[in-house]
Amino acid sequence: MADNEPFSQNDPCYYTMVTQSDFMREYYPSGHVINDHEVYPDIYRMEEEPVLDENGEPTGKTNRRIYKELVPRYSFAFQQIITVKQTVHLCGNDIQFELTKDKPSEQEIKDFLLFVRYKEHLLHVSGR
Repeated sequence: MADNEPFSQNDPCYYTMVTQSDFMREYYPSGHVINDHEVYPDIYRMEEEPVLDENGEPTGKTNRRIYKELVPRYSFAFQQIITVKQTVHLCGNDIQFELTKDKPSEQEIKDFLLFVRYKEHLLHVSGR
């Protein structure tokens, strides 16, 4: 939004009310709206074919065939994936940093020790 535009509470992008049942429908893919046949009905198509005589020439009559085209119904559990990733991030094990080389160089050791001191400084500053 530009600085000179007025702020409007009637803006449809301002907020959206989401109920608890909507959250649950988003969480479980079986409850997604795409699976509702009333919201997204299957498509029926009609095709007319000319009736041919025994010589293969059209008789002027037609046969009608009705085909049911199923709407693809794909739903993904993005909310479940996000929840698992957030839970692992918040409650997972502490991250440990180690030198993986058997014989690291002097510069690699200095860099690693500098990193460890920087990490300890951040913990001290944040009060943990």
